[in-house]
Amino acid sequence: TSRVGITLINLAGSIRWDNQPEMHTTTIQANHFSLPSNLSDSLVTNHDSSYAIENFTTRLPVVLDMATSWQPSAHLLITGEWEQGLNRSMGATTTPRLALGGEFKALPVFPVRAGLSVGGAAGRSLALGAGLDLNYWKLDLAYLTHDGIFPGSSKGFSLALTTRFRF
Repeated sequence: TSRVGITLINLAGSIRWDNQPEMHTTTIQANHFSLPSNLSDSLVTNHDSSYAIENFTTRLPVVLDMATSWQPSAHLLITGEWEQGLNRSMGATTTPRLALGGEFKALPVFPVRAGLSVGGAAGRSLALGAGLDLNYWKLDLAYLTHDGIFPGSSKGFSLALTTRFRF
């Protein structure tokens, strides 16, 4: 079985900042062009200021997401995804992200998952996970590296534990 999906995320999305917004500015002045490794307060002066500003709206980043999946057997699912940012709103990127993943179910109640992605804001990443699927209740555990495939070469990792009840 194969499936294909296309999603346009945040096409009309925005955030209205209307609860007494403020602008914060920080000015740092150093007495020297190069600072010693043991930075002391006497070498740097810091000025913080806050100003009330008018209400404003920020557009959410628009993202085009295209994905496909192929299930060659009841035990195996292979997925692919292309994610393309269409603007740089709110610090988003227009660098595309490509991802490939899979799920293997040797036992119907115990799916094991793995995936790789390259590009986008996160760079390269590796994801590993497993779950427990008891029809009415689902539990998933996942591990994800950030900007690196291997734990020692990545810039960090995330762990996630989710659960879901089905009625």
